[in-house]
Amino acid sequence: MIVTLALMLTWQTAGLGGINVNALAFDGGNLYGATDSGIFMRSGGSDWVALQSGSFNTIAANNAVLYAGGNGVVKSSDAGRSWTTLSQGWDVSSIVVDGSAVYVGTRDRGILKSSNGGATWIEKPTGISAFVIALAIDANTVYAGTNRGVLKSLDGGDTWRQINNGITIPFSITSIVIDSTTIFAATPFAGVFRSDDRGESWVAANGPSTWVSALALQNRTIYAGTPDQGIFRSQDRGATWTTFNDGLPRAFVHALVLAPGGSQLYAATSSGVLLVDFAPRSRSIRRRL
Repeated sequence: MIVTLALMLTWQTAGLGGINVNALAFDGGNLYGATDSGIFMRSGGSDWVALQSGSFNTIAANNAVLYAGGNGVVKSSDAGRSWTTLSQGWDVSSIVVDGSAVYVGTRDRGILKSSNGGATWIEKPTGISAFVIALAIDANTVYAGTNRGVLKSLDGGDTWRQINNGITIPFSITSIVIDSTTIFAATPFAGVFRSDDRGESWVAANGPSTWVSALALQNRTIYAGTPDQGIFRSQDRGATWTTFNDGLPRAFVHALVLAPGGSQLYAATSSGVLLVDFAPRSRSIRRRL
């Protein structure tokens, strides 16, 4: 008699061990990592290749054009082979790209936007004094997670307003993910909040009541990474949660990124990059009756 057993989803190392990895981005079959030790690239299952020295907090990639931020912004127009410094002296926390528009969130200068590939930048005043932790974009609507809650712009960053209705004080927002009208926001004090009306109102997502540092969203399933309790998963849009830590070392989870097509989930951590593979796998055993 042959019995087929489904294998448990288990985290496995994916390189850059011992390096503090702050952010990951996929583009054109390549995976890019922004780390305290520079920018790295992994193509397919190959080893990581160092592309640029320095310390970087965030990275965004689109059609072989990359932007990375740390103490300023650097850009590559050839998939990371060469780099140009666009700005220096900005404490950059997040970058998002929307076509020709590039938005940069900082801890010291608010939000800046470039409409010409980073050649020039325009500050986009938000109307409040706050440092930006996370950015997310959906069409021409931009969301900013700050130490004063969530900000929303409907006109490409020209005007902003706070949308904190239902978010528990204090308001710091560490990560934002969007799926159509539904938005999830992570906090360092009160777990995860969900909005079903594009941020106009929020409810607690019954998730880990701890510091949540990273989010990833795939249909009804949301993943929440933390600094010291691993990763949690909800398969019902935040109604219930379970730990998702098999094989995961104790590490600060800075970012969670789904591979194109959603077949793998990658975690950028203080101990390198880890992944879990969702591809159907099983093993068969022969049982003697």
